[in-house]
Amino acid sequence: MHKKLYFSLLGLFLIFASILFSLGVINYYGNKLIYIIFSIVFNYSLIFSFKKNTNFFDIFFSLLIWLGFWFKFTVQISFLDYQFPEGAGTFDFNKESFDDVLIISSFCCFSYLFARILKLQFFKKSEYKKDISFQNFKFFYLKNRNKILFSSFIFIIIFCILNYFAGFYQKGVVQNILPYKLNYLFNWFLNFGFASFFSFIIFFEYANKLRGKIDPMYLGLAECFVSSFSQLSRGMIFNGLSLIIGLLKIEFVKKSSIDLKKYFFYFITLVLLFIISVYSVNILRGKKGYNMAEVKKFIEIKPRTLEKSKENLIIKEFSKETNQIIFLISGRWVGIEGLMSTYAHSEKGMKLLKESLQEEFNFSNSFYENRIKKHLHVYDKNATKLYTVYTPGLFGYLYYAGSYFFLFISIFTVVWLCYLIEYLVRRLSYDNLVFSSLIGNILAYRLAHFGYMPLNSYKLLIAIFANLLIYHLIIRLINKDLNENIRT
Repeated sequence: MHKKLYFSLLGLFLIFASILFSLGVINYYGNKLIYIIFSIVFNYSLIFSFKKNTNFFDIFFSLLIWLGFWFKFTVQISFLDYQFPEGAGTFDFNKESFDDVLIISSFCCFSYLFARILKLQFFKKSEYKKDISFQNFKFFYLKNRNKILFSSFIFIIIFCILNYFAGFYQKGVVQNILPYKLNYLFNWFLNFGFASFFSFIIFFEYANKLRGKIDPMYLGLAECFVSSFSQLSRGMIFNGLSLIIGLLKIEFVKKSSIDLKKYFFYFITLVLLFIISVYSVNILRGKKGYNMAEVKKFIEIKPRTLEKSKENLIIKEFSKETNQIIFLISGRWVGIEGLMSTYAHSEKGMKLLKESLQEEFNFSNSFYENRIKKHLHVYDKNATKLYTVYTPGLFGYLYYAGSYFFLFISIFTVVWLCYLIEYLVRRLSYDNLVFSSLIGNILAYRLAHFGYMPLNSYKLLIAIFANLLIYHLIIRLINKDLNENIRT
């Protein structure tokens, strides 16, 4: 059953990738062999990230770099006449330059694959802590299940409403500062604190074969939607996907009978919530004055003669938001443009890399925009609290040094650090694959979008370890308290 499902999905992907690959080969005006190697490396990386013994970090990182490099590049050259919506700096668009960029991209992906292959030799027989019983907590949970789920979700709703109107943490907006650095608390809750709670509930109910009228997975997906909406983010699909993949991986590992109908509805719900999220957030961003110029410039709907009725105004608005979704699907992934911009920069070297480490927040564009792409812009901090950030991604950022050796060593080191973190997460969470999937996704997303204030990454690492410590202690305390109550 499991193999049949795997090969069915693999077959569908190969059909899609083959069609897109054929178009890419036809439309690529550089060296065809280089494009073929580029395609093989990135598609191989994605396909073999869904094997049974693969880390969650690998699943999400492979997906994100596949989208940011091979998928995005192939779509741009096949359908959009070599347009690159987020800008490629001073890149000259010559055949030789494109060949060089694809070679560097392939080398980066190969470096990552080498780290992954070596990892399998060290982690394939790893044992994880499973010596904790949920039996005592099970009685308490069954007695109070509806109260726990309902009160938790109400708290999340209230928290998200407060953040939405108060603006303590929102994408592209200067935060309203709270005392004692409490803004970090909003950041943590909205990005993966609440999702961590549902990762435990989903894992706990599956481990104990509990069934209620409300499936906690749907509450987890709803939380991703509400938290994403509250921070004006359009990236809710990744946390939601991590919850689904984590549960699916448990059933694969335990060789349980997989209910395909259940997962079909999970994915449909996630996609519908994602579409609603993107539409609504785009409208709200427009009303708040976000700069959507790159979307309008990239794909512009030609005006048609329409009567000025409410119905037609709705159609126009719907068309505009659909246009932006097309832009997000095809052009918003981070990857190839970052490497193109860095490749074209004439002052690559360790000095440039060290200079980037000094970046701090201000109202001007990021170091990447100002120094690498040379798109100098200074926001008027007295006129608006909005700002836009573009990043080169991990591969583009590390190529600031202009060295293949540095690329290989640094990619290997960073990827192995993520493997070690996920290993600790899985051990200390007592083999909770749903929670491990969430953290793997968080790490992969950060690396795929790396390059803005890079030294701030320590805050994410602190948040992950704090989250893990809290998670571990709560499980221990729950079982300890309930054991003591039973003895007395």
